[in-house]
Amino acid sequence: MNNLRSIHDIVQKQENEFERGDTRLSKYVTFSIGETIARTDAAINSTFLHGDTDSKGNKKAYSNISNPAVNIWFRATDIDRSFIKIRPTPGNRLNAMLATATLQEWMRKERFGQFLNKWGRVLARNGSAVTKFVNKNGELVPSVISWSKIICDSVDFHENPVSEILDLTEQQLWERVRDNGYDKEMVEGLIDATTTRKNRDGTQKDNNDSYYRVYEVHGNLSEEYLTDEKEDRDNFVPQMHVISYVGKGTKDQKDFTLFKGKERITPYILSHLLEEDGRTLAIGAVENLFNAQWMQNKSAKQINDQLEFASKQFYQSTDQQFLGSNALSDLDNGHIFVTGVGGNITQVNNQSHDITQIQNNSNAWKQVGNELNGISEAMLGAMPKSGTAWRQTEAVLQENHSLFDIMIENKGLAIDDMLRIHVLPFLKKNRLNNSDEIVAIFDAAEIEWIDTKYLKVMEQELTIEKILDLETDLDVTQDLQDIAQAIGDNGNMRSFKPSMLDSKTWKEQLENLEWDVEIDVTGEVKDLREAMTTLNTALQVMMNPAFQQSPEAQKVVAKALELSGTLSPLELSTLSSTMKTTQQASAPVGEAAQLQGNETVNVG
Repeated sequence: MNNLRSIHDIVQKQENEFERGDTRLSKYVTFSIGETIARTDAAINSTFLHGDTDSKGNKKAYSNISNPAVNIWFRATDIDRSFIKIRPTPGNRLNAMLATATLQEWMRKERFGQFLNKWGRVLARNGSAVTKFVNKNGELVPSVISWSKIICDSVDFHENPVSEILDLTEQQLWERVRDNGYDKEMVEGLIDATTTRKNRDGTQKDNNDSYYRVYEVHGNLSEEYLTDEKEDRDNFVPQMHVISYVGKGTKDQKDFTLFKGKERITPYILSHLLEEDGRTLAIGAVENLFNAQWMQNKSAKQINDQLEFASKQFYQSTDQQFLGSNALSDLDNGHIFVTGVGGNITQVNNQSHDITQIQNNSNAWKQVGNELNGISEAMLGAMPKSGTAWRQTEAVLQENHSLFDIMIENKGLAIDDMLRIHVLPFLKKNRLNNSDEIVAIFDAAEIEWIDTKYLKVMEQELTIEKILDLETDLDVTQDLQDIAQAIGDNGNMRSFKPSMLDSKTWKEQLENLEWDVEIDVTGEVKDLREAMTTLNTALQVMMNPAFQQSPEAQKVVAKALELSGTLSPLELSTLSSTMKTTQQASAPVGEAAQLQGNETVNVG
């Protein structure tokens, strides 16, 4: 490779640094991404870092406060796929509607709701998550990659190679030879060097020897890795390598390159709830509780030891015949302590003490952990103290949720990236690169807009037909009413082709789709009761005759509705246009013509 390190060397070095390397963030702060991930997994699974027994062999108690915090973060930042909306920019309403229709179909087919749940769980637990979008057999498949399967730089995720650990069966390897272009000879060589499935640290995962560990590497690397030509060394292109090696770190190590090639863009997206400067991995709910969890477990063990000791009966005596029975290292129920010569046997006062102080210390640490994670007692389901006003509790909840609103916003921005970078380009290329009919379900405002556009086209076509047939009566009002009635029978579902709304094909119409629309993800953060109150107040204002004559009042109401997030000005204008269109349709022909001349109907 002309003095370039091989891809195998790069991955091995990066894996070692990921596992055992420390990054100095500042003078007093160091960070190990591998250690943080391992400690997080241990806390989630209620596992001690140094064994579950103490030096005397006694079982240690694990009082898990990490999982409740993760559950709260998960619930408080949840985003459902129904919350994802495509909003139009000026002049691009049709694009937004088509994008919404095809996007909803794709999300349903690819079970995007489950993807969002898994993604949200990883984000709550680790603070960051790695998602992947790959094209499999003509379908765009999203997935969330476990941090235990990722090898990346601890400081800069995007500017360094990212490797994903895959444990594949022989069948899966041969399927990739057939479907993904894996090198057949390399696959045969790897299979001949059979290895067992192992954990990241090299320990054996199980006794199944039919799994083969491979590394899928993505990054902006020198093109020389693809061509073996020295003149390509300074040309960097996105590329993918699939490698494996057997006998790691020994003189007999065998390297295998199963696949290598260019790619348009990396399939990975790194997202954070709250991004931390200088760290690839943000701080999740579990890491915030590392110290609190340790103190919680320590307090739980102290209490458990005291209660265990207090549950036994011990005796003391000055009688020499019991001499030698005071083995403090192995006390059992009924033990006798010899304290002198002669005397009776009496019971030792071994009642527990200071448990209240230990509990107070434990609760203090738990409170510190909740404050770090922005969690209140009400969010944990605790009943408010007697005499506490409900409005006060609701205000506390609202204040606590303000932090989660920021997290939701960051999740929304991450979904925006996913859709613009991967999903919308895929849909434009593979779903809307034709003039086929589209069937979709729309909301009321969208249906009114579609029907208005369609009826205009039909009005022109019917009029032209009558002219060609030399008919003198060009009034098509009854025909349009019949068509509108037939359309209305479809409810909120519509099917149409480009020719029904415009002369363009879908490809022409959606040329710059991913940048012509706005993606609204976090509009679900609403108090429904407050929204209904806002709409009711706005309706009462709009029913006032003075409101109809005041453009300033109309602008104020529209702005209030926009700020509340209950009704957009676009929906309001569509509603207004629909009312005007209805008035024209119900008026006599002469009156309708007068209305047509006096009013400009905005349908998009």
